[in-house]
Amino acid sequence: MKKNLFYVLIFVSFVVNAQTQKGNWVVGGSTQIDFSSGKTTVKYGSIEEDGPTINTLAFTPSVGYFISDNIALGGEVNFTSITNKVESAGRTYKETSSIFSIMPSVTYYFSNNKTVMPYLGGAVGFATKKDKGDDVTISGDGFAWKLKGGIAYFLTESIALDFGVRYAQHSFNYTYNNNDFKQVLNSFGVNAGLSVFF
Repeated sequence: MKKNLFYVLIFVSFVVNAQTQKGNWVVGGSTQIDFSSGKTTVKYGSIEEDGPTINTLAFTPSVGYFISDNIALGGEVNFTSITNKVESAGRTYKETSSIFSIMPSVTYYFSNNKTVMPYLGGAVGFATKKDKGDDVTISGDGFAWKLKGGIAYFLTESIALDFGVRYAQHSFNYTYNNNDFKQVLNSFGVNAGLSVFF
């Protein structure tokens, strides 16, 4: 019995380790679905007012191909929708921002023949943003980059849960009423997702 258990453990360790070998794929390596909502408070000296209510929805699917053991090159697509709602003087003002980015990425997995694999990665690419208010729509294009790290916890030989942190920056250039504007968005957060290795 102990001998059979030993062989099973060796096989599982080999299969898990093999998932990050050259020639394999990973889908959803940094997938995240984020829902967040919050209300802000704005202060002007001693005056305090309610700021906008902010709702955010983000979805980031990804894919990677292992060009060598433990190193995956791939890409990810990000869809983010941000809604700001402000109530002032009996009127509600609403603005919706839609962000789309596509970024080539690289991820390194620290393979250790266990069911837990730490990883580090980064991505850089193109981003576009559209702001739509009650009476105006403004669009801008720009640049995006991201750093990420976390662990992949294998539930089976080929399916892992992802738990990680990320820091991202998006820069956009706008032209409105013949004036040029630049907006930089910085974000830091945690994410959980699912990866399939094959």
